[in-house]
Amino acid sequence: GFGVLVLVSDITQDPSSQSASTSASSEVQQEHQLRDSWKEEVTTNAMTFYNPDPAKWILTERLIDYIAQNGSAQNLKLDFKLTKRMFGDKARFLNKNDFIRKMANGEVKPRKWLIYSESTKKVFCGPCRLFSADAAFAKEGVDEWKNLKKLLMIHENSTNHKFNLLLIKVRGSKLGRIDKGLTEAIEEEVSYWQNVLRRVVVVKVELDLAEAVNLLKSLASFFLEIRKDFDGHEIKGMELCGLISYKIKREQIRKIKTDEIRDNEEIYFNERDKFRIHTFYTIIDKLLQKWTGLTIGKAFCHDIENDIIEELVHLQCHLKSLNLGSNRVAIPENPRTLLNWLKEKELQDIYPNVEILLRIFNTLPISNTSAERSFSVLKRIKNLYRTSMIQERVSVLALLCIEGEFTRRISFEGQLSHLLLRNPEKKTFLKL
Repeated sequence: GFGVLVLVSDITQDPSSQSASTSASSEVQQEHQLRDSWKEEVTTNAMTFYNPDPAKWILTERLIDYIAQNGSAQNLKLDFKLTKRMFGDKARFLNKNDFIRKMANGEVKPRKWLIYSESTKKVFCGPCRLFSADAAFAKEGVDEWKNLKKLLMIHENSTNHKFNLLLIKVRGSKLGRIDKGLTEAIEEEVSYWQNVLRRVVVVKVELDLAEAVNLLKSLASFFLEIRKDFDGHEIKGMELCGLISYKIKREQIRKIKTDEIRDNEEIYFNERDKFRIHTFYTIIDKLLQKWTGLTIGKAFCHDIENDIIEELVHLQCHLKSLNLGSNRVAIPENPRTLLNWLKEKELQDIYPNVEILLRIFNTLPISNTSAERSFSVLKRIKNLYRTSMIQERVSVLALLCIEGEFTRRISFEGQLSHLLLRNPEKKTFLKL
């Protein structure tokens, strides 16, 4: 982390604040104890119908509800040496790297749906097995380790697999979280510290990149209209320059070789047509090509996979289905809200390439002015009184300065939740 140390002594010195904080801490500890005892009871009862081996699952509504709420173990700690399969004269094994998916941009996404069966020495797709899909990952399992990566890519990009993942997520969200009481206590504690941090953090309104794209499209349309009205702009230009006509330049006739016949149909332009074609149209066309010729898909083709088209089609159908029936929900209206919606619903595993593309789009700078200006103020960071700073510290402080607007917009909900869960007693200092 950047090691940003926030002192809140003016808050902690207030006796009422200390008593409220102490009371909240005791409530959180009580919720921890209740949750541990409750989990022990649930685990004891759950073992009568839940088996971590997917090949031994007895598909009942109770089992589906339990896995939807609590998830299923992937059995990654088991010995994969027992999965040995001979392909010709070479031995192949299941590898833990098969349980992660490496994206085109280098990011790693866990395959939480992939489960290893100790009894059959095969791997299964948990959601597809629960909902009785026809895929091999759902019925008999897969142990073809030689082509496993290819088979995994085909399966996780299939429509049925994505649909089953959505089913299990929707079912889990409807059943609610098992630690609801603890969550409410933690949210109350986090809310207290959010109010503290808001006193020292300034939040600014940012410009949406989608709005900038719309402005560029409008500007491109404006230049297209200019391109069509050469006569009108020619008159205005001549009035500003004080010219009445174009300066006529004698056309030099090209000499022909002895074995060449002159083409009588060779076209010659007058001075006005030369200016219109070679100057006026050329400038406008280059501007339009710069704005419209390059798309985000072409610019970042190495960061996304070819399956982006299938993901977009499936996501479009998913968003349309939200408006069907009586339980209609609000559909995201722009790339920023769509990215937040994917994270809120935890759909990154279903649409990984879409999530990467949205993150790229939402973090693209509208211009490079702010970045260039930030380097001109580096002397404020490393000055006469900070000459002994090491390179790492200078780099970190420079990054905080360059991304000053982003730093002011940081939401501390996630960091506070993690800190309070780990050690809820220490609140005098927050080190994020």
